[in-house]
Amino acid sequence: MAVINKETNKAMSKCNKKRNAYNPVVIAHLVKKYGFSKVYIRQSIDGTKKGITCDTIRKDYHAQLKAVTAALK
Repeated sequence: MAVINKETNKAMSKCNKKRNAYNPVVIAHLVKKYGFSKVYIRQSIDGTKKGITCDTIRKDYHAQLKAVTAALK
């Protein structure tokens, strides 16, 4: 049973955060390259984690994603 918030009149049981679908091949490569978990890599990409390494992972992900999509075309 969902809890209703009286102020907004909406059920509070569902998550409102948008889920991103990341390329699993690129994620697996970054896990192998950097030695971090898949969760940490995903959090680095979506901006949940902050830091120099996370910025490097984010840039590397987008560069590899471009290369993969270009190779598939």
